[in-house]
Amino acid sequence: MKKRYLFFGVLAYAVFLLATLPASWLAWGLHHLSQGKVLLDQTAGSAWVGAGRLYVSDAKGSDHELGRARWRLSAARLLLLQVRTQVRVSGQQSELFANVTLTPWRLSLSETRLSASAQLATLLYPPASLFAPLGQLRLRTDSLALGRDGLQGAAEVYWDQAGSDLSAVRPLGDYRVDIAARGKEATLKLTTAKGPMDLTGQGRWQILGSGQLQLSGTARATARADELQPLLRLMGRNVGGGRTAFSVRAPLKIRWPLL
Repeated sequence: MKKRYLFFGVLAYAVFLLATLPASWLAWGLHHLSQGKVLLDQTAGSAWVGAGRLYVSDAKGSDHELGRARWRLSAARLLLLQVRTQVRVSGQQSELFANVTLTPWRLSLSETRLSASAQLATLLYPPASLFAPLGQLRLRTDSLALGRDGLQGAAEVYWDQAGSDLSAVRPLGDYRVDIAARGKEATLKLTTAKGPMDLTGQGRWQILGSGQLQLSGTARATARADELQPLLRLMGRNVGGGRTAFSVRAPLKIRWPLL
């Protein structure tokens, strides 16, 4: 009888400890899981329901604030070896809402909506600084999952009011990239919504292995052609009919610890 009381006493104490875990524990886990690239500071509340300031680290190790993060974790999912949380981030230049499910084998996003300054892309992916992007980036996905078998799902990336320090024409246009991921590889489709520079293209992204991304297509000026000629010459070769062929190759490897 005493052993039974001892067992339930230890169990109740363990449940109490889990229920009162401070938010700083979650901050430590996020920093470790992201290999030091993501920092959660000035935390408040618990690991289950809390808030804090979210930062990302660039290639030089400098931290950049994304905004105030708020989360709500489902404790019941831990019994299934899952961490399921709803995340909101609000900042001056970024907004994020996502339902995140994490298991030892898979990271899943659902109903995800992200909006951020295009300059944020240069922090997360330094090679993008060559184009000095301007404007606003948006990402939408209803379902996207990353695991040992690669990436599954679909996403839409929008570049609104797109611009670059390489051209005085601003904005260049509003663009969209549709991503369809099927495991080891994803297909890309680039289209233009509006703007003086029309872009169309197709591409592939090797999710596993090299992480090589390739996007090829054509660009043409639908307005302000003379002003756009310097940029078009930088992008590629003239193939006639006012069209310039371009090709982009870049490594974009997803650094997920379990892959």
